[in-house]
Formats: sequence, C-alpha cells, structure tokens
Amino acid sequence: MRISTIPAVLVAMLLLAAPALATPPPGTHLSGQIQQNISTASANVGDAVTVTNVVAPGANIHNGTMYGTVTKVVRAGQGRPAQLRITMHSLRLASGETYRVDGVVTGMTANTKSN
Repeated sequence: MRISTIPAVLVAMLLLAAPALATPPPGTHLSGQIQQNISTASANVGDAVTVTNVVAPGANIHNGTMYGTVTKVVRAGQGRPAQLRITMHSLRLASGETYRVDGVVTGMTANTKSN
C-alpha cells in the first residue's frame, strides 16, 4: 500500500491547552494532508510523519501542522493485507502555539497496486 499527499482524518485528540485558547474537546476529528510518501513495503516503525493544512471544523483550528510517527507496519503477503498505523503526538497552530495530542489516523485514501 502506498500513501502519498493524501487527506487523512484524525480522531481521539486529547489537547492540553492554555486556558485562553479554545481547543477542541477529546474525540474531535481533525483532517489534513500527509506530506511524505509512505509505503508499507518500505516504512518502518518510528518513521516521522507530518500532516499539514490541519483543520477542525467548528473548533477554530485552521492551517495547523501535526507531527507523529509510524507505530505499526504489516507488509502485504500471500493472503495477508498490508496494514499501517500512524500515531500523532503534537499539533502546531498557525499562530505558533504547540500542543500535545494523543491520536491515531482513522482513515486515509491510499494508492494500492494489484498484481
């Protein structure tokens, strides 16, 4: 499975924020674009992932950047589909403020090839 510059939907964000900034509550869905090619054939646990153009409708988050890592890779095999898990750990807003998050990518558009 090859993933490249695609929309990613993120969920289960636990934002730890300054009281003056209204942040989305846990479970808020954030979306953005993964900025690197990620292939289950070559990805490794611990690889860095950057998601840009992060938005959360109704939560006052626009044009943020999220940072995370690949936390699970299962390479495709005969009768075994490829799997990929990406865990997000921080969010930087356009204003420069940075927040710790705890979230996983729950959906993405993937380019797959078939033999």
